[in-house]
Amino acid sequence: MPEPMISYAQNAEDVILNRVFAGQRTGFYIDVGAWDPDIDSVTKHFYLSGWRGINIEPTDLYHARLIERRPADINLKVAIGPHPGRARFVQHGDSGLSGLAETTERLTSFNAISDFNTRQIEVEVTPLSEITSRYAPPDVDFLKIDVEGGERGVIESAEWRAFRPRVVIVESVKPITNQPAWFDWEGLLLDAGYCFALFDGLNRYYYRAEEPTLRPLLSVPANILDSYVTAAFKRLQERCHELESKIGRG
Repeated sequence: MPEPMISYAQNAEDVILNRVFAGQRTGFYIDVGAWDPDIDSVTKHFYLSGWRGINIEPTDLYHARLIERRPADINLKVAIGPHPGRARFVQHGDSGLSGLAETTERLTSFNAISDFNTRQIEVEVTPLSEITSRYAPPDVDFLKIDVEGGERGVIESAEWRAFRPRVVIVESVKPITNQPAWFDWEGLLLDAGYCFALFDGLNRYYYRAEEPTLRPLLSVPANILDSYVTAAFKRLQERCHELESKIGRG
């Protein structure tokens, strides 16, 4: 019996994507708001499986970690938005809840994380269309967007006629709440020729309209039939085995 898949993502996003791309030995992803290369990573499973991609992360700490841990990927220290230039970026400690000031300041849910060590930095802003035209291959398997309120700007900045990832996954609730946030930007994706497939409580999944066979693979949440364990469970299991071995040796 094959070993179960190890899920590194925070909400089993990689399990759903692995179901869609089952048997595909190589592929390409773009991760906007990549944060950590290991913790809660949607792309780590695919990187370890031989896929490659573009990780976009504007913070110094996590961009450096991406360079260290993902040497075969393209790792870019920029934020994504429709207007190139410079912008204020709010870092909420190491929480992964950082974002462009113009978007995070509009979100009252960020008041709940005021205890974090918050600081502002200036970052470079680049449209996604510039990134994809320069770095992406003709075929992109999935695009993941997790930018704490800046989703509309990312979607607006893409050239969807030329750039057609097979699957788009977008974090779709206001940070640290379960309040829907997709009404502001979902219409842009639908107008760009993408179809809604699934809301998993945190993210919304879309497939390109020219590939309707993706819908049944995307429309079911991660479940026991996907044969997976979380990375946290795997670490605990390995630790238990270590302790059992020590006890057995007396």
